[in-house]
Amino acid sequence: MSPHVLIGEAISQLEQCYTLRADKRLEALIVNHFTAGTLDSDEFKHYCERVRRVAERRKEVA
Repeated sequence: MSPHVLIGEAISQLEQCYTLRADKRLEALIVNHFTAGTLDSDEFKHYCERVRRVAERRKEVA
């Protein structure tokens, strides 16, 4: 499965049910794909920003 699909699905799940553990797993998934070379730097930044926005929205709700 494409890393983009995996990361996109994980972000969608994080939006539905945010937990710190899921956030850390998702960040590790993104970093692992970046270090493996399956994501370039622009994609890495894009996904990190999406995760950051999810976390910010959850902080505002809490």
